[in-house]
Amino acid sequence: MPARLGKHLVVDGKIIMTQEKDRLISEEAVRWAFRFFIGREPDDAQEIAFHQQHNSIASLRAAFSETREFVAY
Repeated sequence: MPARLGKHLVVDGKIIMTQEKDRLISEEAVRWAFRFFIGREPDDAQEIAFHQQHNSIASLRAAFSETREFVAY
């Protein structure tokens, strides 16, 4: 079960993700979600920051899988 340890997300005693400026979802994770789920780059920094608000990768994935762009892609 994942647990937070300070600014880190830990699974089985291993750090799997580190917060960037109080955000669990990194800019790079958001960029790859755009590429993978809807086949494009983010439009701007505001779009990236919006998706960095998710509290987990699962939440980010669910949000992208429910977009009109994903369904159409």
